[in-house]
Amino acid sequence: MSTTAIRQLPLPTFFKAKNADDWAYEPNHADLFGQAESWIKKHDIKPSGHDGKKIELLLIDVQKDFCFPQGSLYVGGRSGKGAMEDNRKMAEFIYRNLGRISDITCTMDTHFPSRSSSRASGRTRTASPWAPIRSSRAR
Repeated sequence: MSTTAIRQLPLPTFFKAKNADDWAYEPNHADLFGQAESWIKKHDIKPSGHDGKKIELLLIDVQKDFCFPQGSLYVGGRSGKGAMEDNRKMAEFIYRNLGRISDITCTMDTHFPSRSSSRASGRTRTASPWAPIRSSRAR
C-alpha cells in the first residue's frame, strides 16, 4: 500500500492563538483580509471549485455562548478552558489544511420554544408556540 505525505500549511503570522480566549476580540477585517489574501497566494491555495476530491468540514454548535465562560451555556471541560482550547485547535486545523478543505459548514443550536419538536416539547401542532409547556410523566 502506497502512502502519500499530507502537506500541512504553516500557521499564518496573522493567526494569534490567544484570540481564541478573548470574548471581546474583533479583528480589523480589512487588514486581516489583506494578510489572508497574501498568505493564500504565497501558499498557492486554489479556490475549492478546483478540488478533484471534495472535503467538507462540519462544525457543530461553535457559537460564542458555548465557547466562552461569559456565555450562558459554556462548556469548560476538565481544564475549565475546554471550548476555548477547542476553538484554537479548530482554527489551527483549518489553517493547516485549508488547501484540502473544500467547504466549511457551521451549525447553530437554538433554544426558542417555537423551534422545538412537538414531541420533545410536549406541544401539539395546534398549540401556540408561546403557550406554557406542560410536563407529561409516566405513571
